[in-house]
Amino acid sequence: KKRLATSIRGHKLLKDKRDDLMKKFLDLIRKNKELREQVEQEISDIYGGFVVASAVMSPQMLEEALMLPKQSIDLEVGERNVMSVTVPSFEFNASENSDSDIYSYGFVATSGELDDSVAAVKNVLPHLLELAQRKSNVPAAASTRWSMYRFLTWKKPSNTSR
Repeated sequence: KKRLATSIRGHKLLKDKRDDLMKKFLDLIRKNKELREQVEQEISDIYGGFVVASAVMSPQMLEEALMLPKQSIDLEVGERNVMSVTVPSFEFNASENSDSDIYSYGFVATSGELDDSVAAVKNVLPHLLELAQRKSNVPAAASTRWSMYRFLTWKKPSNTSR
């Protein structure tokens, strides 16, 4: 009787964990969609700015202005545990002293649209990295949820012989 009670309690705990994982999984998908739409809009705006800048400036001047980056970014990739699921985590640090350090060119020979687009790229980078981290969390959460579902719904095969 004790083993049966323990196994029933364990099964209930696993079902609760499955339900919580499912809730977090659906929340993760919803947040991913919102973040992806935001990033897509920001990138579309950036691209539009670069198109306008390329129309105003000569291709050689545009290429020369963007040829050498002034900043570097250090990306640290690690892992973290979320409800017994190992998911990647990203941390990045930009080597900058001020907001004007992102421009590797002079302002005299370039257009304002180029300046705005370069600044927007700097602002969208954290969102891109967050989206990459969240996107890599979805398959891990899905596989754990599926494994738990199969475990909880598994029935011992009947021992019928012909």
